[in-house]
Amino acid sequence: MDIVSHGLAGLVVARAAAERLPRARAVAVLAGAVSPDLDAVAKLWDPVASIAVHRVVTHSFLGGIPLALAAAGLVRLVTRGGFWQLAGFAYAGLLSHVLLDAFTPFGTAFLWPLDRRRWSVGSLHVIDPTVGLIFVAGLLLT
Repeated sequence: MDIVSHGLAGLVVARAAAERLPRARAVAVLAGAVSPDLDAVAKLWDPVASIAVHRVVTHSFLGGIPLALAAAGLVRLVTRGGFWQLAGFAYAGLLSHVLLDAFTPFGTAFLWPLDRRRWSVGSLHVIDPTVGLIFVAGLLLT
């Protein structure tokens, strides 16, 4: 999925968690939702990183934990909130990212480091405006 859809999905997760979610927690969910795509910077030094690195470590249940902790730390620097609560919300956003990417043909390596295989349902395009519109509608209706 594209980064905009991931951000919107993170906001939907935040809205689903509570009708009136404190800004720090919403920012943590959003940061967690976009953080797995940080592995895209590997393309700067490795032209095949899109195939070899993307959607492996940062898109796994275990590999996402350090990302969620880092996102919570960054959010904690600029907002108020308990670190562990922010980390939990960031991890929820990260999980929305991983699960959405599992619906694309490329899939994700959920189980890394136990298994490097990418798992995929393969029912959505990587850039799917319909999914983004569904998330926008979900935000507007709630």
